[in-house]
Amino acid sequence: MLHQFYLLFIQRERLNDLSLFSIQRWYNINMKILILLIFIYLYFQVAKIKIKEINVKSEKINNFKFVQISDFHDNKLIDLKKLEKSICEFNPEVIFLTGDIISRNTKNTHRIEKLFEIVSKYKCFFVSGNHEFENNLVSIDNLLANYGILNLKNSSYLLMSGEKKIKIFGEEFRGNNLDKDYEDYNILLVHSPKQFLEKVRPYDLVLSGHKHGGQVRLPFLGQVLDHGPKLFPKYSMGLYKIGETILYIDSGLGQSIYLRILDRVSYTQGTIGGDMY
Repeated sequence: MLHQFYLLFIQRERLNDLSLFSIQRWYNINMKILILLIFIYLYFQVAKIKIKEINVKSEKINNFKFVQISDFHDNKLIDLKKLEKSICEFNPEVIFLTGDIISRNTKNTHRIEKLFEIVSKYKCFFVSGNHEFENNLVSIDNLLANYGILNLKNSSYLLMSGEKKIKIFGEEFRGNNLDKDYEDYNILLVHSPKQFLEKVRPYDLVLSGHKHGGQVRLPFLGQVLDHGPKLFPKYSMGLYKIGETILYIDSGLGQSIYLRILDRVSYTQGTIGGDMY
């Protein structure tokens, strides 16, 4: 009787050991799968380009198409050939680069020059961001000049769209464009939206970046932390109405830290003269 009890006890302990082993094995396998899925998701967020389309209502001009690229940050992961193809298919009249095309520690400009080679096929304008301001390793002015990209250092440029005059105002990081001669339609290019919001002027459209769309966002709540740092800031990405001006904040095509959640790298295809904003 005692011997049978002992055998039952041993058998039960073996079953318990097997059960614990199975649970541990199940846990390890599922944790590996979870980590792999997280890695794939994070890679997808920083490497696979999303095209954001905006249609800005205006009775002043009609069907003016532009591309805006902001905060590229020398992104090594995105496919520049796919970027070029999508821009070509959209066929914009102009391309606007709104700062932080390089990062503060960028030394090798190979990817930057590849991007410039793509955008220089169109009329292209640039304004600097904080990373160009802080980078002492690369001469961004020389690179822009090599590819015929117009660097609007607190200056303006007049374009014609049909019979309408479109004035492009540029404001470099921590700069100030003093030009107050407005035309039929007026666009300000500025890296940080805060720079415009601190001194609102009567532009029709302001194109900015800097915010990276929040980089880490929560459903329904949006951007978690601003550069400030400030929790859940009011302005993070998309279109806003500021008086009579439409402010647009692009989410960016890269990031200085390779981390994005619910906020894929993107660039903007815009049309002015549509039915909505």
